[in-house]
Amino acid sequence: MPFRDVRFWIVVFAIIRLVNITLPPIEVGHNWRQSTGLMVARNFFEGPFDLMHPKVDMAGDLSGITGMEFPLLNALHAGLAHLFGWSDWYGRLIVLIFSSLAMWSLFSLLRRAIDRRWARDTVLILITSLWFIYSRKIMPDVFSCSLVIIGTHLLVISWGTKNRTRKVLGSLLASCAIILGLLSKLPAGILLLGMLPFLPKLLPNPRYLWTFAWFIPGVVLVTYWYYFWVPHLVTDYGFWHFFMGKSIGIGAQELATHWQIAAMHIIDHALKFIGFGCFLAGLVLLFRTGQRRVLLALLCAFFGLAIVAIKAGDTFVRHDYYILPFVPFMAIAAAFTIQKIPMRRWRVAALALVMLEGLANQAHDFFPSSDQRAILSLESALDEVSRPEDLIVINCGPSPTPMYFAHRKGWVLSGVEIESSRRELILKGATHIVWLQQLWKSGPLPEGRVQSSADSPWSIESLIPSAQD
Repeated sequence: MPFRDVRFWIVVFAIIRLVNITLPPIEVGHNWRQSTGLMVARNFFEGPFDLMHPKVDMAGDLSGITGMEFPLLNALHAGLAHLFGWSDWYGRLIVLIFSSLAMWSLFSLLRRAIDRRWARDTVLILITSLWFIYSRKIMPDVFSCSLVIIGTHLLVISWGTKNRTRKVLGSLLASCAIILGLLSKLPAGILLLGMLPFLPKLLPNPRYLWTFAWFIPGVVLVTYWYYFWVPHLVTDYGFWHFFMGKSIGIGAQELATHWQIAAMHIIDHALKFIGFGCFLAGLVLLFRTGQRRVLLALLCAFFGLAIVAIKAGDTFVRHDYYILPFVPFMAIAAAFTIQKIPMRRWRVAALALVMLEGLANQAHDFFPSSDQRAILSLESALDEVSRPEDLIVINCGPSPTPMYFAHRKGWVLSGVEIESSRRELILKGATHIVWLQQLWKSGPLPEGRVQSSADSPWSIESLIPSAQD
């Protein structure tokens, strides 16, 4: 029956996530992260295509070159744009394709490491977990995790072949996928830590350990990118954008202060409440049944997550996407609970409840409001009064989303910051201020800039002196 085949469900949920796939990043959840990524992709598309010097649009009068994750996802987006013309949604499709392939790879790995039915239910829970919405966002988080999972699967496949050439080439390809995953987002390494206890099952022949030699130059490359090249770009080009963490002391203090909020990422956001209940029950059952390998995998993954959380501090508290590499291991424990339900009909019902709760709590992300769509016409409004190369200012605070849709470069500031630095902005070349009225704006509007709700969602103030002045 197709319903028992995990490939059927992977395809079904891929199709579901195609709903509104062509929407630009205007949904409430992390439109700002997607917008910065799209800025980099669009700058690659418009040229020059330089992977070593990614560029954003909200750096004022600077070049916009800044340190960030290795821009592989952005480059793939730009590549599709060169083939088919520019559109905002290619990144969504790329992430969806890679995450769907990763689901099959994860199933194949867990089928070897634990049990086929257990592996299938793990994948079904993971598909409707927090991964559900992030696997269609133009962000490197799920993309990087997917590359690591796919690379690990390719490595295991290469170990299984008797042809030495295929083994070498397969190991090289697998290593490239894993290293590119780590370059795309460093916390994807949590997945590697969690997979370590499964290696004796996945790699029964110690003679194949030589294949790990490919990782040595990869580790050097990852270290060079994040700890040498990124700081170099920030220092030389003068614009800080990418968060590289805090000291352990400060991060731990911030995490301890807001631990209740941080805990909700795992209690609520990861698998939702029913799924979290299954996760807790799964931990107990794993202990009672002596599943040491799985427990060790969970412990290793949690150790990696703890390091990321402490280094991130309150940034971890504010953003749930940091837990994405840990969610697959939570799904393993939750699926074990379902495996222990004696009657098949009750197993199916429990699994369906976990999945339905996950879907119901994330469906809103597919349907942004009409008010949010208004920002899509900002570029055409600016084209009537300015040139594409003009520098502008927008009162959207730190959010870069309006600047992306303006298709201009300039500053994103609060209303108060704009008023206090108006003269300086003019001296630096700012030609117009976009005063957003409702959505996207940051802080109160200055006197004389407030419009009624029936008016345009923004007003545009020219900073260029008229001939009469």
